[in-house]
Amino acid sequence: MIEKLHIYIAIIAALIVNVCCIVTSNSLYTTILYIIAAIVVFFFIGIFVRNFIIKNFYPESEENVSENEGETEEAEGIEVSAEDEEQLI
Repeated sequence: MIEKLHIYIAIIAALIVNVCCIVTSNSLYTTILYIIAAIVVFFFIGIFVRNFIIKNFYPESEENVSENEGETEEAEGIEVSAEDEEQLI
């Protein structure tokens, strides 16, 4: 469900805008313009909210953490070239 949060937010915003336009008796073209604008704006807001929730409330799985630790250990290793070996001897 969290993967589709941005879609749910956009749909709810469009429904609210539609009800407001019906209550205020706007014309059809004005209503459509407001609904399209609400869908586009709240779609992007929903993407930001979804990413914020995923980053802050869902920790990384243990598999990803262990893979990342292995990569950092490999990156921190020191390589000795043939020239360096000759200088050490």
